[in-house]
Amino acid sequence: MASTSRPISRIEVTELASPEAGKIALRAGNADIMVSDWLWVSRERELGAKLTFYPYSSALGAVMVQASSPIKSLADLKGRKLAVAGGPDRQELAAAAGGG
Repeated sequence: MASTSRPISRIEVTELASPEAGKIALRAGNADIMVSDWLWVSRERELGAKLTFYPYSSALGAVMVQASSPIKSLADLKGRKLAVAGGPDRQELAAAAGGG
């Protein structure tokens, strides 16, 4: 069976103020595609949005520390400062670490 898809000939990239602005632009019809995580897409689909997720990376989220760090589990994060670079809700990670 022959493929009916066409190669992408041009992508116009628009930088927005935040990831939330990208989600708003997509839902308002002002963007055709956006980069987001599968958790957001899953939540939106449960609310009735007709979205499709295409993975663009094989990397998974992770909590990363230096090898010499005393942090060995999520529980060891309690009371510490945590930098989150995108990904799922920060509140979920904080709750898993006992700080939520």
